[in-house]
Amino acid sequence: MKEKRNMDVMPQERPAGRTPADVRDRFYLQEAIRKYHGTIVKTIGDAVMAVFSLVGDALAAVREMHQSLAAAMPMSEAKPRLLLKSSLHIGPCLAVNANEKLDFFGTTINLAARMDGCCQGGDLTVSDELFQRPETAQFILGLPHPPASSEVKFRGFESPHKVWRLQMV
Repeated sequence: MKEKRNMDVMPQERPAGRTPADVRDRFYLQEAIRKYHGTIVKTIGDAVMAVFSLVGDALAAVREMHQSLAAAMPMSEAKPRLLLKSSLHIGPCLAVNANEKLDFFGTTINLAARMDGCCQGGDLTVSDELFQRPETAQFILGLPHPPASSEVKFRGFESPHKVWRLQMV
């Protein structure tokens, strides 16, 4: 099983001259993913999708990304604040090697990609499958607010899914 994470940096207002690549590079999203043994498999606009082998590594990478962004862009009236939207899901998927690059497909990937739509910014949404893991229970102990759950009907899925919103900053 692999964890899928869809990282989406969503500015309230994008500062002039900033591109999605600037955001990914400047705020160390790629570095956090690599530091915690993840691999970026897709980038689309502001979104970065990565895979991890361990739940704890995915959670640690997300924590570091949120902390790095908050430290690099503190709240200020003079500058718009960039807020990270992140989501984690766990499950089976298809891995395909096409054009010498590994890519991932399947229901797990589709759900992970849609879950960031539940974010408000500065938060992490996790599927109930990931929320029930002991690594997630330990991770939650260090958060400033208790998690909140909701049932969400995602496009392309027949049944609603329980997702948990964790405020990170």
